[in-house]
Amino acid sequence: MKLKIKTIFSALLPFILIISAYVFFTKTNTMTEQQLDIIKLSPYVTFLIGSVIALKFNRNREFFTLIILALCFIAINYIQANIGETSVQDIYSIICILIPINILIFSFLKERGVLTLWGLIRIGFIIFQLLFSYWVINSERRDILDMLNKNILAAKLNLITSISELALIVFFITFIILVIRHIFYKSS
Repeated sequence: MKLKIKTIFSALLPFILIISAYVFFTKTNTMTEQQLDIIKLSPYVTFLIGSVIALKFNRNREFFTLIILALCFIAINYIQANIGETSVQDIYSIICILIPINILIFSFLKERGVLTLWGLIRIGFIIFQLLFSYWVINSERRDILDMLNKNILAAKLNLITSISELALIVFFITFIILVIRHIFYKSS
C-alpha cells in the first residue's frame, strides 16, 4: 500500500509543483516590492542550485537542460531590450521549439560527464543552436521564421496562447515520448 501511494505521489509531484507555481504566480499582484525582488532573483538561484546538484550527482542531462533554460531566460529577458519587437517574437518562436527538442534529445543521451569529450560535444551542440538562431534572426530568414509560426491545425489556437501551433505540437510529442520513456525507464 505504501509503495502505491509513493508511486502515485511521485507521478503527481510535477503536476502539483506546476499548479502550485501557477497559483503562486496569480498572487504576485498582492505582494510587496521586497517580495517581488526576491522572486526576480529566483531563476538565478534555481539555475545555480540545480546546476550544482546536477554536477555533484553526475546528472549531465539535467545540467545541459538547465543551461538551455538559462540561455532562453537570458534571451527573453535581456536580449529583447536591445532589438525590435519583430525580433522578440522571432526569438520567442525559436525558443518555444528549441526547449522541448533539447529536453527530448538530452533525455535520450547517456550520462557521460560534463567536462568529457561527450560533454564538450553537447556544449558544441548548444553553441551551434545559438549561432543558428542568431543567423536566422539576423539574416531575416523569413521562410524559416514563417515556418515556425505557420498555422497547421484547423483550430485557432493563437486566441488561447502565443505559442505557435508547431511548438505546441512539438511540446505534445515530447511530452508523450517522455511519459512513455518514464514508464519503461524510471530514471530522471
